[in-house]
Amino acid sequence: MSGTRKSVRDGALGGRVALISGAARGIGLAIAERFQCEGARVFLLDCDTEAGSRAAEELSARRPENPAAFLAADLARDAEVQAAIAVLGQSTGHLDLLVNNAAIEFERAFADLTAADWDSVLNVNLRGAFLLTKAALPLFPAQGGAIVNISSVHASHAFPGSPCLRKGGTGSHDQEPGPGIGSQTHSGEFDLARLYRHAAVG
Repeated sequence: MSGTRKSVRDGALGGRVALISGAARGIGLAIAERFQCEGARVFLLDCDTEAGSRAAEELSARRPENPAAFLAADLARDAEVQAAIAVLGQSTGHLDLLVNNAAIEFERAFADLTAADWDSVLNVNLRGAFLLTKAALPLFPAQGGAIVNISSVHASHAFPGSPCLRKGGTGSHDQEPGPGIGSQTHSGEFDLARLYRHAAVG
């Protein structure tokens, strides 16, 4: 491809700091990569330390002028969430974009699920998003920012062997979390470009 690659500041997200949970792989990693390409300083948060560190290293190698960073945290553990946000705050002093993408699920029949399974899913998919958002709010600047909650097609459609308890409740987070901070849920087969546009104007 011909042409000059945009500088960090030239991108639509230049100068902004973004935190994406569940970013070691899949949708979260794709979001982090897109945000980084648009100039954001991205922090990848995940409970998988090996995969998350590797993903951040690969993003940094592709764009050494705008390296990515990895934060390890299990969203079911409040202390780990608080510690990760503390590291981010010490590193940047502020946060402009938060993407609550992390989720787990158990692919087995509903009759085979245990109460512990149910609690594990809710602790990460719902409580975890709440804990991360609450911990991150003090880092948002006075003029506001953007929070994007990633839901799932499972919220409205049932599939054999995959109970609909994954992320249907994330839409309940869509009240304004703070002055000037927009919050929006993207559900199912969402358009990554549309998510990016929401973040860019937040």
